[in-house]
Amino acid sequence: MRIKTPIEKEYFTWLLDLVNGRRNRALVEYLHGVRFYSVLKLDENRAADGQSLRDDFEYSTNISVEEIEDEECSVLEMLIALAKRISDIAYEDGSSEITKWFWILIRNLKLHENHNTRNARIIERLLERNYMPSGFGGLFPLNNPSEDQRGTEIWYQMHNYIRENDI
Repeated sequence: MRIKTPIEKEYFTWLLDLVNGRRNRALVEYLHGVRFYSVLKLDENRAADGQSLRDDFEYSTNISVEEIEDEECSVLEMLIALAKRISDIAYEDGSSEITKWFWILIRNLKLHENHNTRNARIIERLLERNYMPSGFGGLFPLNNPSEDQRGTEIWYQMHNYIRENDI
């Protein structure tokens, strides 16, 4: 998603603050500039989750998202929404650990603080599902996968990861 208009800047700043990303702004901004797409049909739900962050932003700031509501989901939005889902599952008491889980996903992907061509290859590997069958190289590496994670929806990869790691 581009960051040009005042609303886009406000929204990006809000996302940046959600994940305490000011120290890693270059990486976070890069992830926001890459469109998330899914090669598995039901992973489109992860894009919808990412786009729903815009409604959360509108609700919490009273700033209309009309000008950005039809934009495609960025990788950043998808990752934040996924971190939010993990936090919701892991912490049934309502506490939020979105920041913690976002950075765990970043570490699982082995992304670097500053954008470079290696990061671009890592994101392409994620989107095209060119990681290992165990999920290593992707969002949710498993030591004992029951199936090839490259053909498993992100939602189920997440649940497999949560189970394997007793989260």
